[in-house]
Amino acid sequence: MKRPVSLRAPAVLLPVALLAASCSDYGVAEQDLTLRYDAPTDALTLAIDSRGIHPRPGRDVVLFGEPPSLADRTQRAGERLREVGGGRRYLVLLDLPLALDLDHVGDALAEEGDDERARALGERWEVIRATISVEDAALYVDEGGHVGALQRVRIDEAQSYVAFVNDLISAAVEGAQVADDAPERNKAADRRRAEYARSGAPWVVLDADALEVRMPIEPWELANMIRALADPAGEAEASEADAEERRAEGYAPTSEDLVQALVQAIFHDLDSLEVVEGVARFRFPFGDDGAVRMPFRVERSPAPAAALRAMLSDLELPELSTAEVAARLRDGEGGGD
Repeated sequence: MKRPVSLRAPAVLLPVALLAASCSDYGVAEQDLTLRYDAPTDALTLAIDSRGIHPRPGRDVVLFGEPPSLADRTQRAGERLREVGGGRRYLVLLDLPLALDLDHVGDALAEEGDDERARALGERWEVIRATISVEDAALYVDEGGHVGALQRVRIDEAQSYVAFVNDLISAAVEGAQVADDAPERNKAADRRRAEYARSGAPWVVLDADALEVRMPIEPWELANMIRALADPAGEAEASEADAEERRAEGYAPTSEDLVQALVQAIFHDLDSLEVVEGVARFRFPFGDDGAVRMPFRVERSPAPAAALRAMLSDLELPELSTAEVAARLRDGEGGGD
């Protein structure tokens, strides 16, 4: 599998980035993401409450050419949300511009061509996909008057899923292309990760007590990561012109805001970070209620979010408070697909 992969992003994003099959059609201003694992039944549950939903900014959804208009983005976001409310296995996590479209992961793997390893992973994914179900999904109006979405997704045979993610990461790392002009220390770090991948060691470990993410890391990378954790806004590269353009389109948060919110969410329940024989171990223990939480918060984008709600006005969405959604996701009320 020959695919450029950046391993200098926070390690816990790797499974998301590698499974992402498309760009996301909408963004979120607030999201409560909760993971629970029941070891006796080997079931992993994701409870996702997304609020202040809005169409993504134009620059987030196109690499070349003219970005789509706000009307086009709103139309696409509305169509996708109707599918989400109907129970489609489509997840936007922590406002990342990558969507987990679980019905199309196999298509993304098929795009690798005649790669035998990719084909084998694709066949495994089709088996795993059948163990992933949306237990509950609905659209609503949140406390800020914008569109919200609740989703509860269950992964049966979670250990098989984790094993697949580990093999997917290893395949991508082994096939990653390193630029010829990359600094030598970067090349050395990438070679070390490739050796780790070939060894079959896990990148993700899930047990009754915690979710743990592992990644070989060089001392200089660890220093950069600690610096980013201490000052996440300093890692963003946004100009004042970019910020003004976002405000002109009605988007409130800046790039610095988004980076800071993302880092705070990912590491919200991080219990420990230790390095064992050059391998960083990020440990997220399940709390007293058996959950790991990643709360994401940025300033809302009023104009685009209001336009999206207007587009969905025919659905007569119910008004639900954050507490009401949390209770429904926790207690399994409301049925599902």
